[in-house]
Amino acid sequence: MLDATKILKEYRVTEKSSNLNEQFLQYTFEVAKDANKAQVAEAIEQIFEVKVARVNIINKKAKFKANRM
Repeated sequence: MLDATKILKEYRVTEKSSNLNEQFLQYTFEVAKDANKAQVAEAIEQIFEVKVARVNIINKKAKFKANRM
């Protein structure tokens, strides 16, 4: 099992994540690719000492950038 500090890579600060935080009290993090929902919830509970209600995970591929050279 991964260490809690290795599961949570960074806190995402974007316009969309700010709106989610204000409206629904949701927070966005970049997490390790091999972490599952249970591991993410446990890591957040250990680091921030809060009770996690639910975890949503999105796996998104990077955008393809064409190079004409």
